[in-house]
Amino acid sequence: MPPSAERRSPVHHLLEARGPQWGRVSGASLALAFAPPEAEATALRTLGLCDVSVLPRLGLKGPGAEGWLRERGIEVPAALYNTSPLGEGGFLVRLGAADFLLEGGFGDALAPLTAGLDRAPPGVYRVERQDACFLLTGARAPEVLAQVCSIDFRTAAPRRLVLTRAAAINCGVLPDPLGDVPLFRLWVDFTYGVYFWEALAGIAEELVGRVIGAAVTRGT
Repeated sequence: MPPSAERRSPVHHLLEARGPQWGRVSGASLALAFAPPEAEATALRTLGLCDVSVLPRLGLKGPGAEGWLRERGIEVPAALYNTSPLGEGGFLVRLGAADFLLEGGFGDALAPLTAGLDRAPPGVYRVERQDACFLLTGARAPEVLAQVCSIDFRTAAPRRLVLTRAAAINCGVLPDPLGDVPLFRLWVDFTYGVYFWEALAGIAEELVGRVIGAAVTRGT
């Protein structure tokens, strides 16, 4: 059998044109940096846009999903749209009574779960996730969101998902501060990835922000 195609971000070609330093996460290429560390750290705190679409992601549904997760030592939030940590920068979001999104961060937090799904009991169903996921960071990030969305994210509750419309498409926005640095995770359908990225990048660069790599978002 021919080898399977490598997973790629929908904006891989746009990032490649900027000449990043590449790394690997879960077998996929991830842009780690576009500029010296000092410049990326400054942009992180003022206004940065980062692509993390290739981070491992998993959806789980079904009446047995919550119990299955708890049996594996995973904290499951009680309230709709709240999150809980998975370790290594990963987290879980409750999307419904029996519907969950898990993102694995920069490590292998999802690997044991994915392997365990082969033996999951009835009532636990895997949902393939092919989201484009971008990070908006820094003090001016809410200004970018204000130009594409009607919600004022300056006062949004941290680590609670907001489902909204942004740039005229459906979008999930998770305020996920990195220490004292404002950070927003934005998920859109993979097919809208290029359009949404270009909209965000255009606004960010007008506000003297810049595209940054994922390495600087792992800690300040």
